[in-house]
Amino acid sequence: MLNKRFSLQIFTKKNEVEIINKQKEDEMKKTLIASAVAAAALSTSAFAMDPASELAAKLDSMPTIYGNIQVVAEYNDVKTKSVQGAPEVGKSDYSMQDNGSTIGIKHSHEVAPGLTAFLKAEFEFSATEKQDPNQGGGGGLGETDEAYIGLKGDFGSVWVGTNDTIYETWVEDVTDHYEYFGVVGDAEANFGNTEDRTAEYVTPSMGGLQLGVAYQMNGQGDNAAAQKTRDNLIVGAKYSLDALTLALVYGNNESDPNGKGAYGFSAAYEMDAFKVGFSYETQEDYWSTASLLGVYTMGANQFALSYAMGEEDGTGRKGEVSTITLQALHNMSDNFYVYTEAQIGESEKIAGGSYEASGSQAVLGATYVF
Repeated sequence: MLNKRFSLQIFTKKNEVEIINKQKEDEMKKTLIASAVAAAALSTSAFAMDPASELAAKLDSMPTIYGNIQVVAEYNDVKTKSVQGAPEVGKSDYSMQDNGSTIGIKHSHEVAPGLTAFLKAEFEFSATEKQDPNQGGGGGLGETDEAYIGLKGDFGSVWVGTNDTIYETWVEDVTDHYEYFGVVGDAEANFGNTEDRTAEYVTPSMGGLQLGVAYQMNGQGDNAAAQKTRDNLIVGAKYSLDALTLALVYGNNESDPNGKGAYGFSAAYEMDAFKVGFSYETQEDYWSTASLLGVYTMGANQFALSYAMGEEDGTGRKGEVSTITLQALHNMSDNFYVYTEAQIGESEKIAGGSYEASGSQAVLGATYVF
């Protein structure tokens, strides 16, 4: 007969082992159940979110298609004298015109941390003529408005192709506000600081200061024998402090063998719904222009008034031009707006040919943007 005490110890240890084994089995079952539930949840989640995530990624990788259709009805009444002392000839007319309709694509993506590549291609077409002579007469898409590729990051932005230069965006656009009417003298085009074959770089804002440079590659062309470049160089600086922005830009105009450099200055002040802008452009022995603009925004409505003047003071040439321009614009939605604009102007050729002209123009326009 076994000792009771010894038998009890065996029984107790046996029970402890069984209890421990039971606890381990229970814990293992709980672990297996939890793992199965987690796996099922992950599988269900992945199955539910994968298509949406994949679709979102594909949409993000696709280029953006955008554009606009712009149509205006225009009326003009002009009086001219071909030479001083000649009888005045009057003419009035009206027409429907396209006002610069475009369609384009743009895209960007991150090529490395902090570095983004981008592109833009924008083309003009006529919304009022199947074969517009102003677009080459062939119908369909006409001139290239903008087309460039570039990189941007903490260092700023650099791009090459066809694009508005800092001469236009920092100087002329300050007062070139209107949908139909433009800047007196249109100095950027007349001074040779055009957009084609251009590489451009703009720094990031450094305490409100930005620097920019644009280089237009034209080659030597007819000047090859003289080893003189025809390339244009544009350099500028822009400074912003609160509501005030100032800019100064210079273009050397080397593409014109007889041309000289042009300077442009602008100042803009924006306060709540009110904006005032001033621009001045000058080129020796050519044109000097000045424009003053005021814009007031009230809800979906916008009102603008400007005065501009230009003076031609070249070798053997002298002339003057001045204009007053008004605009009333109403945004009917985020994508559609209508407007009316009117301009009163007069010009006089004093030397290098003789004429006088005065008149007025008015337009009623509509634009759909997408």
